Amino acid sequence: MYTVRSSLPAMLTAVVGLAGCGNLVLSLPSEAPLGDTGEVTGDSGDQGDPAPRLQLSTSRIDAGEVEVGCEEVGAVNLRNSGDDVLEITNLENQIDPWTVEDAPDLPIELAPDESLELVLRFAPAAPGDIEGDLLIHSTDPDNPTKSLTLAGDGVSPPTGEVTFVQSSVSGLDLVVAVDPVAGNEDLLEGVAEGVSQMVPLLRTAGADVRIAGVVDDDGCVNGLLPYIDTSWSSSDAASAMETMLSQSEGEDGLDGRALALFDVAWEAMSSCNVELFAEGRDVHFLAVSRRADESPEGWASYLDRLQSRAETVVVHGIGGPFPDGCSDADPYSGIYEAALSSGGAFQSVCDELDTNLSDLAEVLVGHTLRRVFPIDGSPDDNVVRVFVDGEELVEGWAYDPELGAVLLGDDHVPRIGAEILVSWVEAPECEA
Repeated sequence: MYTVRSSLPAMLTAVVGLAGCGNLVLSLPSEAPLGDTGEVTGDSGDQGDPAPRLQLSTSRIDAGEVEVGCEEVGAVNLRNSGDDVLEITNLENQIDPWTVEDAPDLPIELAPDESLELVLRFAPAAPGDIEGDLLIHSTDPDNPTKSLTLAGDGVSPPTGEVTFVQSSVSGLDLVVAVDPVAGNEDLLEGVAEGVSQMVPLLRTAGADVRIAGVVDDDGCVNGLLPYIDTSWSSSDAASAMETMLSQSEGEDGLDGRALALFDVAWEAMSSCNVELFAEGRDVHFLAVSRRADESPEGWASYLDRLQSRAETVVVHGIGGPFPDGCSDADPYSGIYEAALSSGGAFQSVCDELDTNLSDLAEVLVGHTLRRVFPIDGSPDDNVVRVFVDGEELVEGWAYDPELGAVLLGDDHVPRIGAEILVSWVEAPECEA
């Protein structure tokens, strides 16, 4: 401590830095009466105890616009610019969706001039302009808490939608093969009556279906007409089907042998029915019998061969329930498995035949309807939505990225004329 005394009036207060000697404080009362003494006091000791200092390389990180589903990365450097050990005690993140990547275990010490880099990631989950602070707590005595401002703008990815009107997109040829053995006369009559009921149902639905009946081993349609279509009246359809299901001269279905219906189906596609099975039309076979099929090969072999002849081949069956049959029908093995494998319907011959055929009409309509709806985009799988006539379809469909289309399940195919709206959010296109 220095003391300087003076008899001069004091006019000044000043702080003078003395090199190597600390600060010298000069205190001279400006109104001291002549003869009063002023004092200059100074500390000739050290500048103070060592202390840590936290220095940030930046006070703000702004990610700018980032598409939802993408991310942007920034970094800040924490440096101890003091002359004592600095301890980072806590990182208090006050803003989502900013996160500290691979955050260090705290507390962590930084020696003088040592640095720590924090990597921060902005990954918006929803659109919106976001700004907040990351609070960095340390043992800096002058600034124990420093703020790093974090900002970013989450933006929505592009969206798309497309509307379809349900329609019949494929024609369908149905060949009904009935076992003509003695005792099955009611089946022949029932099929003719059932077809007469199917025709108006198919016409009302707008389905493009042609129907033919066969009972002979050669698979040929009997009579002058190759098929019945949905323009026919019910009575004309019944009469034509009765003719088709009457055996040709020389054929004997009364010898006790069940009709080999798989063989009949193969022959039907291979020989005489030149006006059926046009290119681009789906092929369906309905086998009706009370007895097990007697085709010499296994059902899988026949189904493979049939499906080599047309792009879509479906087998349906009306026969004895599998595996136990019923009181007047054997289990319809072979046909039952083929129906399941090809996506066809199988119904019990022990039930009312006209009801079976009416139900089959609905199945056929479903097979002709559009169930694949392509979209022009690259949607995120989780944000595709499907609406039918304004009501959201929450199940029964899937998006196939390889096809680039929405596929509707068999139980959720809309009726003809229904409006199908598919909307989606595009998958984010993130910068590498």
